[in-house]
Amino acid sequence: MDNMMEQILENLDSLDNYKNLKQRLLDLSQEKITYFKEHIKSIKKQYMYKSNIHGIYHSEKVALNAYLIGLDQNLDDVDMEIILDAAIYHDIGRINDFEDSFHGMASANKIDEVIDKDIYMDSNNLKILKAVMDYHSQNDKKIRINFENYEIDKKYYERYIKLAKILKDADALDRKRFVEQCNVALNPKFLRFDISHQLIELAKEINLLYYEQMEKMHVNVSGLESIKSDCLHSIGFDYFRIKSILNYRILSYKQMQMQQLSYPRNFDGGNSQKWISVVPTNLIDREGMAFSNFIKSGIVFLCDEQQLYKSLSYNQKAEAILKGLPYNKSNYIDELYAFLEIPREDIESIFVVNDFAYKDIRNITYLYNSLHFETLKDKIMYIFDNIKYTNMDNNNELLSLLEEYKKETRNYEYATYEVRRDLELSISDKLNSLLIKINKIVSKLIYEYYLIELNKKQGEKITTIDVVKYELNKENIKYNIISGEAEVVLLVNNKKRKKLTYNY
Repeated sequence: MDNMMEQILENLDSLDNYKNLKQRLLDLSQEKITYFKEHIKSIKKQYMYKSNIHGIYHSEKVALNAYLIGLDQNLDDVDMEIILDAAIYHDIGRINDFEDSFHGMASANKIDEVIDKDIYMDSNNLKILKAVMDYHSQNDKKIRINFENYEIDKKYYERYIKLAKILKDADALDRKRFVEQCNVALNPKFLRFDISHQLIELAKEINLLYYEQMEKMHVNVSGLESIKSDCLHSIGFDYFRIKSILNYRILSYKQMQMQQLSYPRNFDGGNSQKWISVVPTNLIDREGMAFSNFIKSGIVFLCDEQQLYKSLSYNQKAEAILKGLPYNKSNYIDELYAFLEIPREDIESIFVVNDFAYKDIRNITYLYNSLHFETLKDKIMYIFDNIKYTNMDNNNELLSLLEEYKKETRNYEYATYEVRRDLELSISDKLNSLLIKINKIVSKLIYEYYLIELNKKQGEKITTIDVVKYELNKENIKYNIISGEAEVVLLVNNKKRKKLTYNY
């Protein structure tokens, strides 16, 4: 099914789960739908860039966005033809899926091979088409000089401006195919037309619909290299999640949603929504950073043999995000991924290394730095939801610190791809300083919660292992506890403990 858009347009009545998209399209006359459908049918697929990121699926969606914006802007017949051709073929000059300010020009240079419509007998129409295609990958400041470079009759400047901005918005709207935390996700601040803001929800729905259809066509795990191994999965110091894991299983974010469970991520990793980050036990002797950073400093579940998959490389990030595959964001050589879930019966034990097992929970780090403020905020709200005796809205000091944190990350959120790296380096120290203060407040509140839960006296020490044992007892989960030289192990599945080879 090459033209997925054509299938959608022929089955509008079946889009009950995509109400915004369905209503917007049904509001069009049959004549307008037929007109657009004919353009989609006539796409010359042999010229399209072969990619799941910037290939025919992307072009179909950009064309729909451009068509709806064009209708709102009352484009005449000629300009509607131009904007649809620009939208469909704007990426034919691509040679990769990276951010690239020159691929628009490459596409413009190639368009003569593709189009053969009578309207392009008028050289100004052809020049406008090329200029619009070229400009879509350029910085906004170059809009005037780009017009001049194509030597278009000056009386057509306003036509060019409108069409160029329509393509920019139409292309940007399809960034809804990326997750919100991704640094190439849609930033509504940069949309140029009011109608474009109204189309954001439609752009989200059309991408969800495409994903739904693509999932029927693609097996996510195919092509990924995999091994079978016992594995270790850390939850940091999320005490409240122990209950969920031992009552359900270790779930990917996608599976949590299906179970109507709500657990925010500690940070934005490269494991997408269907994958669980783990360290295979047969890799821990390599002293990889995933083991050092997470397994040695958290509450860890040891799981029996699973099929574990290697991630795509970082330079395949865009492809991974689109396909829902993991990508190697942090360059951990010892990090692999379990697909969808790890069954409860495969969980052998819980363990915590001694450095943290007997550490006072007031001195634990519960929150991790994130350049995306909403990730941090969601985690804090989740903690407060579980701490029944207090409310975040009543903590003025915490709210003030969060507001500072949000201000520091705001410039990063709105920054272009080119300057984000420098911003990340410049604000990291400030964010770390704020996070230390935020963690201090959160750890104090967690301690006060468990004082009541464990019936302890103010000032009395509570350790991580005290809390783990309490959470297990509360759920009537039977366990055998083993205190070793390096860690405390709680056997939770009536299994004989495996001997692992690692150094602390």
